[in-house]
Amino acid sequence: MPKSKMSRPSGPNLHVVLRNDGWAVRAEGRSRATSIHKSQREAIDSARQLAQQTTTTVVIHGRDGRIKERTSYVPNPRAPREPRRVPYPSGSPNTNREAIRKAVGEAVREISEEKSLALKAS
Repeated sequence: MPKSKMSRPSGPNLHVVLRNDGWAVRAEGRSRATSIHKSQREAIDSARQLAQQTTTTVVIHGRDGRIKERTSYVPNPRAPREPRRVPYPSGSPNTNREAIRKAVGEAVREISEEKSLALKAS
């Protein structure tokens, strides 16, 4: 879920930096590394995985310490959070016009409530 204009990352930035003992993933403002890896690729993969869980930004530094890349991870507000409930009649199907109109009205209300909740969350 890289880069979204809808919401902003909430956690501290995660930096991938070179150290004497390997590549470290370090949270911004902290002196201790979150994890240390043999290669930069391993550190980047670890930082991206952590960033997706904590909705934050990964900042990748090169060997010279300069920033090479910056990627933000935020939750996708359109991603389904739980399986959609599909109502099935418990008895024989009722196909009269009033029952159909009522069922369609309930479905439309349910969808509009989900959309309004999604907009409030973002």
